[in-house]
Amino acid sequence: MLTRISIYVELTSTRLELAVFSGGMRTQARGERYSPPETSTDLAEVLRARHATLSGWVAELGLTGASATLVFTTPTTTCSIVSLPAAVTGAAASQAARLALSDLAGYPTASHPSDTQTLLTDLAPWARPGSSGGNVMSHIVACVEHETTCALLAQWVGSCGLRVERMIPAVAGPIAACVRGLHAIGGEPTPATRAQLWLGEHESFLLVGGPTGLALYRPLGIGVESFVEALLRPIQPRTPGSATVTIDRASARSIMSRHGVPAAGDLVDQRNDITGAGLLPLLSPVLQRLAVEVKQSVRFGLSEKDRAGLGVTLTGPGAAIPRLAEVLSGLCQSPVTVSTTQPAPASGEPGSATDGNIAALSVCTNLELSLLPTQMQGERMARSARRSLRVGLVAALAMVCTYAAWSWLALDSARAQRQGLSAGASSAQQQQEARRASSAAGVATNQASRLIADAVGPSPEWASVLAGLAQTIPTKVTVTSLELNDLEPSGEPVARLAGTMLASDDAAFAADLRSLIAQLESLPAVSGVKMGGTSRSGGSRSDPSTPIALDSFSFDLSVTLVNLPYAYVAPGAFEPPQAVAPAPSTDKPLAGQPDGVSP
Repeated sequence: MLTRISIYVELTSTRLELAVFSGGMRTQARGERYSPPETSTDLAEVLRARHATLSGWVAELGLTGASATLVFTTPTTTCSIVSLPAAVTGAAASQAARLALSDLAGYPTASHPSDTQTLLTDLAPWARPGSSGGNVMSHIVACVEHETTCALLAQWVGSCGLRVERMIPAVAGPIAACVRGLHAIGGEPTPATRAQLWLGEHESFLLVGGPTGLALYRPLGIGVESFVEALLRPIQPRTPGSATVTIDRASARSIMSRHGVPAAGDLVDQRNDITGAGLLPLLSPVLQRLAVEVKQSVRFGLSEKDRAGLGVTLTGPGAAIPRLAEVLSGLCQSPVTVSTTQPAPASGEPGSATDGNIAALSVCTNLELSLLPTQMQGERMARSARRSLRVGLVAALAMVCTYAAWSWLALDSARAQRQGLSAGASSAQQQQEARRASSAAGVATNQASRLIADAVGPSPEWASVLAGLAQTIPTKVTVTSLELNDLEPSGEPVARLAGTMLASDDAAFAADLRSLIAQLESLPAVSGVKMGGTSRSGGSRSDPSTPIALDSFSFDLSVTLVNLPYAYVAPGAFEPPQAVAPAPSTDKPLAGQPDGVSP
């Protein structure tokens, strides 16, 4: 059994990471952390700066030409949950979610790559604050990105030696993973309403739900990098009167991962004489803002009944920050615990594939979002259509060849048997055997005809139609146009006949036209005749058979024809004749019919 290998590339303003998963387990990873640009930098310049790094990893791990999923975050990326009444489904739900996403993104989604997917449908309505009830809702994750940004990212990944299979916003994986875990927080079924706080590096969100579905989703503008940014400001050392010190981003990240939210007396950096008392004034604004957003979201998004005893589970990269859950518990006045399924990344290992966006996306195998550029989507659809067409043609050709071979073998066997019997036929019994062989050949021919008829489809017997028209139309009628069409929208073949008729007056013309219609309807190949327009075409002419001057009248007829199979063999045509000798026939054979064959 082949093991599925998945390759992920994550690109954010502070991280580049490459991870390889085999059978759901991470096997290889490479990562690099860097500082975000201090000023607004063109995306193309950022990608050029990371090109050599990613290309080196791809070559080192032997991944050149492999398919990869790009996990990315840019200033123009928008990804969120849109909740709609469950009665709205299919294309209507997708369109409504994209309209709501346009309001969040600030630009229309119609002209840019966007995608939606339903994650969850509530089992029962949630009671909202200030209302007595609600609707059962479907919760759809929707995302959008600028076309030019998607095109640049796809081109960059391709230039580094990988083939882009999917492009997905970084926060989409954590959203799907947290929704997936609503019914099993900590490995046990959720007995009551619970809240999950995903604290990512740049994007965070609060998600509240329970056994009946999702009650609240709220994006938060705080991440782990918000705490790191706070520590880049001047820090007051422990010794009174000492000058403030500043640390770089790498040192700030190290302090957050080792000490987290320290106590006032904790020694954090001995070389710079920094204690927790010097860091808490910098971290407190970020902690208070995070606590306020959580409390306000719960207060205005849930009913009093659902708020009672509500606990918060901290997950994501922020869950690894020491003492963060303990401090948030006091600020939120609600129990905040770290998820028991939260992995702890080993020292020096890249974190996204362990506890971040890549790890969350790797467990959501049913998440199918993708923001490939429009041109790439069109190329993939064209390749898929061509591949399907080739497979269909090969299958059809194989079927036709199989039927043809079977029919040929059957006919050849019957023909050989008939020839063998005919060569030694010297008695009535031998002649009877020859007739049976001929009958078998006829049955095989009939079967082959039916196979061909099924492939070609029914069509009118045009020769019979034209012969019938020639015999039916009188000499006083001149046909000016005849159009035969078997591709009518109704599916029935139609012959449109236009002509002129000589008559002494209107009454005679009407009588002769009715007679012509009746004769046409009596033809076996005709199922109906519909009269179109009639008019006096003007002028008079003399009929050679009468001295009376006749007027010329124009008319249009639509003759509906009978569809006949492609090939028809009359039932019983190949049955062996009875032993009784036939009586001599006095009828003359029809034109084209062999002598001795009765019509």
